[in-house]
Amino acid sequence: MKEENVILWLEEDPLEFIEKALKKEFILKRAIKISDAIRILGEDMNINVLLLDIMIPIFKEDEEYDFNPETTNRGMKSGFEFYRRFKNILEQRNIKVIVYSILGDDNEMRDAFVKLGLDQNSYLDKITNSRIDLLTKNIYRIINE
Repeated sequence: MKEENVILWLEEDPLEFIEKALKKEFILKRAIKISDAIRILGEDMNINVLLLDIMIPIFKEDEEYDFNPETTNRGMKSGFEFYRRFKNILEQRNIKVIVYSILGDDNEMRDAFVKLGLDQNSYLDKITNSRIDLLTKNIYRIINE
């Protein structure tokens, strides 16, 4: 385990209160575009946690990596597609993946992630985990599993 936990957070929503609180506990690298997350993942070898939203809009820069409305269901499953494509790299680098989404109670989506290998306990919904103390506790729980 690395000494400090470095989180790559792929999230386009402006959640400043969560971002500010997480920065008190972790080193946080924020990506609002898939292309940004790909770049940060390639540049920073200290990342040991990916905090991943499911619904991420597709930007022109993302199409360079073949993330487009067709492959991501118009952005509704961009995070899932990111996980599917980068799963092997994440595993090789021992990066813990935490899905943090408003779709937290979507069993079909959770099952799709679990089928690809995500631990079902690493699938957190934003409503239940909207309290920062609970979110932080769950992040530490998943990191230490």
